[in-house]
Amino acid sequence: MNEKQKELLNLLRRKHGEWINANELADFLNCSTRTIRNYVSKINNELSNAIESSNIGYRLNKEALKSNRQNSDDSEFKLNNRKSRIFLEMLKYSSDGIDLFDLSEKLFISESTLKNDIQELKQSLPAQTLEITIKNNIVKLKGSERSRRKYMVELLYDEGNIYDELKSSIEKMIEEISLDELRNIIRTALSDHNIFINQYSLNSIAFHFAVSIERIRQGYILSENDQDLYKNNLSQQEYILTNEITEELSKIYNIHFPELEIYQLALQFVGLYDKSLVEDNTEKIETYVDSTILSTLKDVLRKAEKVYFIDFEDADFINKLAIHLQGLFYRSKYQKFVRNSSLLDIKISYPIIYDVSVYISSLIQEKIDVRFNEDEISFIALHIGSLLEKQRDIDKHEIRILLVADDYHGIREQLTNKIIKRLGDAVGIQSIPNHNDIGLYMFDLLVTTDRKVASAYEGSVFIKPFLTDRDIIKIERRVEATRKLHQKIAINNFIKRFFNEALYLNQIDPSGLVEGDIVKRMNQMMVEQGYVNDSFYYSIQKREQMSPTSFPSGIAVPHSIELDAIKSGIAIVTLQEPIVWSGHEVKMVALVAINNKESKTFNRLFELFIEIVSESYNVEQLRKSENFDEFINKLKMMVNELIDSNAS
Repeated sequence: MNEKQKELLNLLRRKHGEWINANELADFLNCSTRTIRNYVSKINNELSNAIESSNIGYRLNKEALKSNRQNSDDSEFKLNNRKSRIFLEMLKYSSDGIDLFDLSEKLFISESTLKNDIQELKQSLPAQTLEITIKNNIVKLKGSERSRRKYMVELLYDEGNIYDELKSSIEKMIEEISLDELRNIIRTALSDHNIFINQYSLNSIAFHFAVSIERIRQGYILSENDQDLYKNNLSQQEYILTNEITEELSKIYNIHFPELEIYQLALQFVGLYDKSLVEDNTEKIETYVDSTILSTLKDVLRKAEKVYFIDFEDADFINKLAIHLQGLFYRSKYQKFVRNSSLLDIKISYPIIYDVSVYISSLIQEKIDVRFNEDEISFIALHIGSLLEKQRDIDKHEIRILLVADDYHGIREQLTNKIIKRLGDAVGIQSIPNHNDIGLYMFDLLVTTDRKVASAYEGSVFIKPFLTDRDIIKIERRVEATRKLHQKIAINNFIKRFFNEALYLNQIDPSGLVEGDIVKRMNQMMVEQGYVNDSFYYSIQKREQMSPTSFPSGIAVPHSIELDAIKSGIAIVTLQEPIVWSGHEVKMVALVAINNKESKTFNRLFELFIEIVSESYNVEQLRKSENFDEFINKLKMMVNELIDSNAS
């Protein structure tokens, strides 16, 4: 589609299914109604009837658009699935390789498509450990057995973004092996030893067992060159546990697990702990958790508390996190990390919680010899999120209702009690008998049994003296509308406060630039405007090394690991062409500076901003802004739409 057609589609999208007549659309796009008809026809040809037409105008067909998006996702999934099948076929024929023509027949694709898929697969392989070669039409995978298995597990994780899709993809790949059966066998063995395991760890371990079984059945086992240097340091418990599981699997799948395979699989159980640790007192935890780790964690939480104003003084939270860190310490020593299939969701949905966990992880790494990867950081975020869930109601903003009603036979008190019973903590109520006193009170919503009073105050709710279900629904709707209005006003004020035209660069040419060059330039803009000092750039680098801030939607949001800005603000740079930033194509960069004292206020905007820019459609629309004012107007519109669509 050309730019005008995209603008037409975007306008209809913003109207949320309302009809718009051709004349309005023509005025908006500065063209004739005939041109509008042509645009609609071309869009529908490309997007399968995405726009409905009638005698009253045009509107978006959401179901058709959803189907188009699904078809696009399906095409991408099919490509990834083909690449996975190619890798698995090469694994099966590790020694001799496989003929290109035979492989194309197996996959029901042309040789040219196969060659393109192989080129894409080559780009995703770890260059130091695996290599694909093609000679005399024979395609072969080169690398150690351990490297092949490691990449296969990575591939399985990348197959889907939710567990059901992932499970389906794996079972197709490894054919006869049932993941449910594997998980049940592993879970039963762990339960017999009273060992705790979360669902993420269980899935990860099941994947490793599935890959091991499949490779052994194909005749490829680990050699001495593939062994870990740590096998002699494994605890007896981990080996006994793995031996029990492999004996059970041997009966089911009729295969033999060599000793080296058992040792490699035993490494997956490093860091798991006895269930009684979290059920008993602190003394027992101190027998499992190293005193250095425990004291370091408490020191780090005290520092994080001062930076983020979060109360971490919760014994249950500290004990569970300490146990997790001890397990992580063991896993780090063996270089065995648990994958978290919800990593991207956590980064996008809970950016503040994730940042707190990055900060805590960085401090712990500085004090003790333990390495964190992104997945492990996200598990710490889950611990923090669980703590904050307990505290979430403390700062909850309630809608202030002023009830104006006669107190005849206690009606005013009855009304108050019924409204509170239905709406609970969402509202606070004051009640008065006389409308003459209304001016003495601060309130967000007026509710009254007097029609004249209701008519005199815009946005008020008229109810009957004896409250009906219909009255309650009216109040609930008005409370929600009031809450959304307050949120929109607050966020729009934050946008005005934290975005500055002097920190906006539009459509710069990224030729010859890497991510560090762009961040340096943006950092200098912030230094010149008095937002940060010269050392801020190094703090950004430190944060980026802990966990890259680029998103699949096409934006990077680099920021400091600490809340050390002079004042809070967001610098924006849009790019003429995308650059690769930690594996993602980035078209826009938002450099974020947060001041410690402004963090609570700033975080309300930051969370919404991340939610908006996690959608590639929104990033593309913001990137195309011709100037700062257009960018801000689009952002405000997106914020308002997001608040309207979010549940209260």
